[in-house]
Amino acid sequence: VKLVDVLDPDGTLAADRLAQDRRHLQLTANRDGTYTLTGRLTGTTGAALQATLSPLAKPRPDTPGHDSAVHGHEDGRTYGQRLHDALDEVCGRLLRSGGLPDSGGTPATVIVTISAEDLTARTGTGETSDGTLIPAARLLELANEAEILPAVLTAPGECLLLGRSRRIASRHQTYALIARDGGCSFPGCTHPPEWCDRHHIREWVDGGTTDLDNLTLLCRYHHTRFASRGWTCHITNGIPEWTPPHWHDKQQQPLINNRIRRKHLNNHTAPATTVRRQ
Repeated sequence: VKLVDVLDPDGTLAADRLAQDRRHLQLTANRDGTYTLTGRLTGTTGAALQATLSPLAKPRPDTPGHDSAVHGHEDGRTYGQRLHDALDEVCGRLLRSGGLPDSGGTPATVIVTISAEDLTARTGTGETSDGTLIPAARLLELANEAEILPAVLTAPGECLLLGRSRRIASRHQTYALIARDGGCSFPGCTHPPEWCDRHHIREWVDGGTTDLDNLTLLCRYHHTRFASRGWTCHITNGIPEWTPPHWHDKQQQPLINNRIRRKHLNNHTAPATTVRRQ
């Protein structure tokens, strides 16, 4: 650019105009169901994106100790993976907020088609309208807390069930969860409520109800990883507790996020009820 400026000073664009003309973003679907993102951002857009993603890309506790502090098992993701997951959180929050413009009269919603057999067996994949394939197990996770609706088809192709958004916690239920949990309830996590999913302790697809005694707030990182690592959640006396896997604690003593412990247990204000995740 500097060489062009020297050789043709009267014919070049101003630096900010040149940056504007060079801006572009391309999202390409790959055959394996992933996407490739390439582009060039303007300085202001790049700075805004960096400011948005950086706080969300900080390492998070992966395996807490009994005092809800991290003991040697730090976030195992690379920086690039954390940035990717931060972008996933941003997209998830936009979908949940309902603030995106409608497309063809339909609110911003992802509808995934899957066979009844695959959904029941939790195998195979669902397919979005643009051909992206989503594993059944991941689809069930997403359907619990986002505007991602599974359109279930019988063998002949008849639509058996279209997931309903009423499975998602209402605005007032969300306020109650924020008041109770104050953020991600996983022990040791300090993620704020604005960036948390509303998690069904007993999954909605398994008959779990969208009630406060079956809901808790989880950041996207812990929401998508705790079950595969052997953690279980249950509500005891109105407080979300987390039971570690046997390999982490042979006694499997339940853990409570320090934020929640300070807020509720010290005041003895929680109602008495217990729901266990199956």
